Amino acid sequence: MLSGRILFPLALSLVGCMGSARIQSAQQQVIMDATDADAWVALGDAYARGRQQQKAREAYNRALALDSNNARAQSAMAELRTGRPPKIVREALRNPEDDEMWGDVGDYYASIGNNQEALRTYLYALSLDPADSEWQSSAAGLGGGEEVLTVMMANLNQNDDEQLGNVGDVLMQLNRSSEGCEYYQRALQIDPSDNEWIRKVGSCGGSIPDSVGYSSDAVRLAQQNPQDDELQGDAGDYYASIGNNEEAVRLYLYALSLDPTDAEWQNSATGLGAGEEVLGVMMRHLNPNDDEQLGNVGDVLMQLNRNAEACEYFRRALIIDTDDSEWIRKSQECVTVPAPGSWNSGGDLKNR
Repeated sequence: MLSGRILFPLALSLVGCMGSARIQSAQQQVIMDATDADAWVALGDAYARGRQQQKAREAYNRALALDSNNARAQSAMAELRTGRPPKIVREALRNPEDDEMWGDVGDYYASIGNNQEALRTYLYALSLDPADSEWQSSAAGLGGGEEVLTVMMANLNQNDDEQLGNVGDVLMQLNRSSEGCEYYQRALQIDPSDNEWIRKVGSCGGSIPDSVGYSSDAVRLAQQNPQDDELQGDAGDYYASIGNNEEAVRLYLYALSLDPTDAEWQNSATGLGAGEEVLGVMMRHLNPNDDEQLGNVGDVLMQLNRNAEACEYFRRALIIDTDDSEWIRKSQECVTVPAPGSWNSGGDLKNR
């Protein structure tokens, strides 16, 4: 293991006056902690994207000197040596119809900051399985909402309520609310018993058919089964559908307290403006050894614009599950640049 005292001058030797904002951000991370192998990998990735191959090799070698088992650095060095795409891409090329493999490739590209290639790959995965909301969300999260919509419409099954509802979700994200509501209404016509479509049509101010049977029976069942988070959430959906958002939030929060890993109740309550309350429930029931719970807390903090705290939770989730592509990607997106004046002459954070 190389010491920070030795590595810090090495860090400075690589951080010249570079024009790329991405490189500069990665450089700052290395200066902040020259013993962080992942920071060196991120710097290598930034150099590689800037076509500065020699500097990329040097950064990856620094990472491997700190952590000889760093898989990302090993893969990147192999790619630089051979010019071949990484193994995960080669496997996907041998299985062109496997959306899961192509989605994993998208996760790989996102994890190394190549968002353009990640977006292209997620859209291809979505074209293979238009009903998969994971690829839809991943691509839309990279700013590809319009492209997602184009792929979904080109492959739309008009008799599949899940696909119709997913189109509605994308339209809502694109602020095309009236069109989104129309697709929710169509999804509800196909499956009148689906609580999600009932709730979303109700939120749109649309009419719920009498035949739906979605009524205060949901509340009665929830009262009879106080430990069943699904029934509590269904009761929350009922109240949301009739516009009683206060009671809906209360039940969603209670459902979340029964199952703190359920992102549905988290998202339902947050969607009604209860992000701080959601965070409070999640923190009270947080298992610090559960990467899914830690990552969910990070998601809520991001929605509340508490980005620095969110990034810390994404990193903690990654420490627990180092192979999870979601935590790799979100941690990679959390590169931060220290505020001007936050450094002293020795390179340490002031008052750290």
